[in-house]
Amino acid sequence: VMPLAESPEDTPLSFDHGIREVLGVTPIGISIVNADRQQLYCNPRYLELCGAAADPGFVQASDVELVFGALVRQGFIAGLEVPRQRPDGTRWWCRLDARRLTFEGRAAFILWHHDVTARRETEAALHQSEEQLRRCFEQSPVGIAMLHPDG
Repeated sequence: VMPLAESPEDTPLSFDHGIREVLGVTPIGISIVNADRQQLYCNPRYLELCGAAADPGFVQASDVELVFGALVRQGFIAGLEVPRQRPDGTRWWCRLDARRLTFEGRAAFILWHHDVTARRETEAALHQSEEQLRRCFEQSPVGIAMLHPDG
């Protein structure tokens, strides 16, 4: 824990000192990679989401071409949803956001990994339910109408 300083200039916040602590407890998976596609940092939530052991060099192959291609072209990613697979075969959906940043004096990218599996599954179930209702209306031997109580 950092002692309180007389002024903010007395103890500049470095990634190693304060930010790692904050990123380490955030509920969002975070990884930082350099332009050579080497992982420089990942927080515990990222490892949990990916199902990886505490290996800071772990980068999923599915991220490499898709993510780096977009990052190089645009310099950022906003809301890209990609299917992922953990080493144990479990599938999940990840929403990726990424931006350029300077990490320990070097150009890098920070990626935020959000698990959106539950939302995607809910959307799929809703779509299936709507499709079943539509088929019921279309295939019914008797007329069916949906009315709103206000007319």
